[in-house]
Amino acid sequence: MSEVTWGTVIALALWFIGVSSGAYRLSALASRKKEDPGWAKVGLTSAFLALITLAAGMGFLVLDLRQKFRFWYLLLNLNPESPMSIGVWFLSIFGILCLCHLIFWMPEPWRKRLPLIGGWSIWNNWRIHGYVAKFGMYVAIVVAVYTGVLLAATSIPLWRNFFLPPLIFFSALACGLTCGTLATMSLTRKIGDKTLFLPLRFLQSSLRPTLVIMLALTGGFLILALVQSVTGVKTHLISLGWMGFLWWGGAIGVGMIWPLINSFRAEKSFQARAQLTCWITFIGGLVLRWVLLYAGQI
Repeated sequence: MSEVTWGTVIALALWFIGVSSGAYRLSALASRKKEDPGWAKVGLTSAFLALITLAAGMGFLVLDLRQKFRFWYLLLNLNPESPMSIGVWFLSIFGILCLCHLIFWMPEPWRKRLPLIGGWSIWNNWRIHGYVAKFGMYVAIVVAVYTGVLLAATSIPLWRNFFLPPLIFFSALACGLTCGTLATMSLTRKIGDKTLFLPLRFLQSSLRPTLVIMLALTGGFLILALVQSVTGVKTHLISLGWMGFLWWGGAIGVGMIWPLINSFRAEKSFQARAQLTCWITFIGGLVLRWVLLYAGQI
């Protein structure tokens, strides 16, 4: 059995960064519909979620480094030939955008409590907020794709797969959408609060094609891995045994098929069903990353 270099810590890092990317895009979309009280709640909560999950993801990346101060070396010394160095720079830029985006969303009494920058009039300019949100969405896409490219750029046969980066990207999108919506619902006193009806409708309509694309990319990932003889053993690991159970039952069954079927069910208990869909989707995203990491290294 090979040594597992990237384990649970890296799986959590990739998952948190993916959630951050998706939550930011959800919050940026909400900034276009800020007049609606439900979207306003989603925008503020998702902006806060994007920042704290990005911080958690970067924290886990630093925790995994044997030489913790190397993180600052990567930040201060850009190496265009190093995926890790480029990734750290993109994550840092994304972190600044997440912070600015959150401040734009903050109510004015909250902003005034911030030292030095809280009193700036720029935070009341929704036009500038729109530019920041739009630019941040592009950076968020790069960050989400990067987590897949980081794996594909290694020498691990299972990860050197054309379908892996887009699969990780759409998984990040699904995780961010569901986690941002779930956090908003959790902070709302009543799950049946009608102010969240429009955001929940959007979640339902956008999650369906996202999950369908994820299933198609998963199929392509497995087919391409099977036709590459050097990765045949690794594909076998995620097809059978206890890891196969987590792959088919957790990553695909719970994380993709179940929420997809759940989104087509009748309208009864719509908000409660949306909450369940959120839970199972983003948990499935974590299982997906964990299985892929371990299956590629054992």
